[in-house]
Amino acid sequence: AVRERAGREWPTLPVEWTTSGNWGAVAASDFALTIPGTNTLELAMLGVPFAVVVDLSWLDLAPMEGTLEWLARVPLLGRTLRRAVLTRFLARRPLVALPNIRLGRELVPEWVGRWEASDLAKRVEDIVRDRPRAEALGAELRRHFGGPGGASRPSLPARSVAELVALLKAN
Repeated sequence: AVRERAGREWPTLPVEWTTSGNWGAVAASDFALTIPGTNTLELAMLGVPFAVVVDLSWLDLAPMEGTLEWLARVPLLGRTLRRAVLTRFLARRPLVALPNIRLGRELVPEWVGRWEASDLAKRVEDIVRDRPRAEALGAELRRHFGGPGGASRPSLPARSVAELVALLKAN
């Protein structure tokens, strides 16, 4: 249904839908829209321009890790707890995409808010149609994260990684 609606509303926007683990198709993408997670580092390593979306209207459905995830599954309490924890986390974190966190600045667009599909589609369309902007983003991602050894650039000492993990778990 989403594909058909997108085709009707934006008939000139060239979109190819990929829903399975086809990294060849992902690597050949002009742009990707995703949520926070390790997938953002994978896209960065491939040099695929992308944006990260955190839709606050769906925050009570977002996954959490460890004990918090189990507590968030308690009936009547879970959704409220999940929303409170994630709202606090987002308020304390200026960046949510792992490439941005690793760089200490926003390279990849992060769209945090309450979104209508049309709002996101317009933002994506603006980037995809602006070829120089999308190509510059892809080149910057490849420069920082692509090629041999890309997973270690920019290099973070093990202590920094451990501190980052501890910070993420504390929030």
